[in-house]
Amino acid sequence: MIKTKSIRGLKTSWIQKGLPGDESQILFFLHGCPDDPSTWSKQFDFFENKYCILAPFLRGLGKSEKSNRSRYTLNATALDHLEILRNANPKGNSKVTIIAHDIGAPYAWHLARLLGERLHSLIIIDGPELTQMARRAFNLSQLMKSWYIGVIQLPVVAKIFIKLQN
Repeated sequence: MIKTKSIRGLKTSWIQKGLPGDESQILFFLHGCPDDPSTWSKQFDFFENKYCILAPFLRGLGKSEKSNRSRYTLNATALDHLEILRNANPKGNSKVTIIAHDIGAPYAWHLARLLGERLHSLIIIDGPELTQMARRAFNLSQLMKSWYIGVIQLPVVAKIFIKLQN
C-alpha cells in the first residue's frame, strides 16, 4: 500500500506492507536511481508476512513532492526517513534493518548512524560507504564508473529522470 503524508511541509510517499511497525521488526528499503521502491517488490512479497516493510520514494518520485536542493541532502533525507519510521512505529521500539542499493547507499549509511541502538542491521548492495565515496570522489577511474551520480545532481538531468519515472 502506498502511503502519502506531508512530512516537514512536503508531500512524501512510501510503500508500507506487512505487519504493523509496533508489532515487528522493520525492513527499510532504499532504492537507487533511476529506480523506485517497486524494484524491491519480490523482497516485499517474501518478507511481508514476518516484518513491517517500509520503502520511501526518493524526493520527486511517485507522489513525493520534489523540492529545492536543500531537501536532497543526507540530513534532510534522514529527517524524512526518521519521520516515516515514526509514522510506522510511533513508540520507536522496533528494530530496523536498512537495505539499500546504488544511490540509496549513502542515505542508508547516514540513517544507520542516526538510528543508534534501534539499528538491527545494514545491508548495502552495490553502493559506497560515505568515507569511501569522499575519498574516491576525485579518482579518475572511479569517476568513469560513477559518472551518473554527479550527472543526476544537475537539475535539468534530474528532471529528465523524474519524467521518465512518472
